[in-house]
Amino acid sequence: MTLEATHTAIDMYADDTTLHTYGTNKEEIEKKLNYDANTINNWCLNNRMVINPLKTTSMLIGTNKKRTLLGNDMNICIQDSPITPVEIQKLLGVYIDKHLDWKFQIDYVCKNLSSRIALLSRIKKFLDISSRKLFYNAYILPIFDFCCSIWGNCYEDGYKKILKMQKRAARIILDAPILTHSINLFKELKWLNFKSRISYHKLILVHKILNDKAPDYLKELCRPIVNLHSRNLRSSANNNLAVVRPNTNSMKKSFAYSSSILWNKLPNEIKCCENLDTFKQKCVDFLSINDL
Repeated sequence: MTLEATHTAIDMYADDTTLHTYGTNKEEIEKKLNYDANTINNWCLNNRMVINPLKTTSMLIGTNKKRTLLGNDMNICIQDSPITPVEIQKLLGVYIDKHLDWKFQIDYVCKNLSSRIALLSRIKKFLDISSRKLFYNAYILPIFDFCCSIWGNCYEDGYKKILKMQKRAARIILDAPILTHSINLFKELKWLNFKSRISYHKLILVHKILNDKAPDYLKELCRPIVNLHSRNLRSSANNNLAVVRPNTNSMKKSFAYSSSILWNKLPNEIKCCENLDTFKQKCVDFLSINDL
């Protein structure tokens, strides 16, 4: 199937398939998507499979200014069956919206966190602190961490909402008064705050990319300067990554830009760690005392 998509990029995971492309105008994008969607549909029919247009959606992603110029909806059809345009779509557990501001994803995460933290609050009287920590690590922390390297660069109010949830969980675990400063709570629990956890997961992914432990297509996002210049630059000696100057706020929030900035701020001693477990521990130690 992947060979049939000649005008778009295709991502497949289990029974989820996504076509995506870009263009200078809406008509160009529509043309590419319509062509490949129908080509893939023909391939499916020839191989005794059927695409259900009713379960297929389309989304036009862009800045407010560009979307105003282009219009909101695209005209995508599969065998004359129109594809429903949407503004928000859940993809592999993450809600993507047309502006990539992640507001719906933040609300979704906060809702899940709230219910699980409330459960911890109800059962804490039956648990010692060690068991409360175990419950948090197994049942609550994964919600904070899931794909946070992507949606974590959200708007400031969204970040504060998530951090508020983390503070609430810390107070419940330690039976701390409401006015206890979160810095003291996190220090006692040996936690990284939510912002630092985002940095932590980005750095882990960069480490995997640079050490051939991640998919090849991600290598385009993190390019060592030493591979781009023949001259012996100081940045090359420090194992820094090339950073493309961002033209938009969306680019500043992208993984490619933000993760490269974070990586370049690490001490060279940490960057040179080839063992992933050692790298993780050194990152935790560094982020515990440094706000990146």
